[in-house]
Amino acid sequence: MRKAIHTAPVNKQAIRAQAARVAQIGADLDVKRAQVSEGIRAVLTPEQVEKLKQLAEKVDANVDLMLERINERIAGP
Repeated sequence: MRKAIHTAPVNKQAIRAQAARVAQIGADLDVKRAQVSEGIRAVLTPEQVEKLKQLAEKVDANVDLMLERINERIAGP
C-alpha cells in the first residue's frame, strides 16, 4: 500500500485496489475473531463470560486511550 501511495505519478486505480485488498483482509480477520470468540464463550460458564466481557471492555478502553495519545502527539501542540 505504501509503495502505491508514494509512486509518482499517482495511480489512483492501484491505490484503490490495494485499499480494497487491505479492507477485505481486515474483514476476514474480524470474522475469524468473532468465530474464535464464539468458540471460547461456548465453553465458559456464565460467570466466566461476564468476567471475559469486563476484561475486554478494559482492554478496549486502554487501546482507545493509547490511540488518543498517539493522535495527540501526531497533532502536536
